[in-house]
Amino acid sequence: MPQLRKCTLQKCCYCISLYCGSILISFYTILSGLLNAATLTDELIFRKNSSTDVWIKWFNICHVCLMIAAAVLLLVAVMTKHILSLLIWMGLFAVHIFAYYIAFHAMVNVRSPFFGDALSGSIYVGVILLTLGIDIFCMIVVYSRYNELKNPHDFMPKCVDK
Repeated sequence: MPQLRKCTLQKCCYCISLYCGSILISFYTILSGLLNAATLTDELIFRKNSSTDVWIKWFNICHVCLMIAAAVLLLVAVMTKHILSLLIWMGLFAVHIFAYYIAFHAMVNVRSPFFGDALSGSIYVGVILLTLGIDIFCMIVVYSRYNELKNPHDFMPKCVDK
């Protein structure tokens, strides 16, 4: 399937195998879930001092649980070479991307009182775009690993003798 090779990577970051890259992505997912748990704590402290939406706490709790479950699922899927689990992780990660970048950042944090000047808003948008780019790259790497497991003959190196 040559058209699949156009959409996939041969290596993660040009030097790491897709297997190791997928393991690193699972650790990145765990780390981002734990960082979201830390922001949940900040949100609860902020809520005592200012008013905010009630559903933000439950959104963050569900998001942290989704990220940790997705990370564990990806780690198990990579270690056992279970193709269906990689598809489930991609679905969970797509839900994360939609929920976190659209629902949370676009709807909730626009009203944040920390945007007093243009510089803080620009830094915030820059960081969000950077993490969105990293998340999309993670999806591409795991999709490449999925294609590598599903079609191993397409990812074998070409024979030198031919």
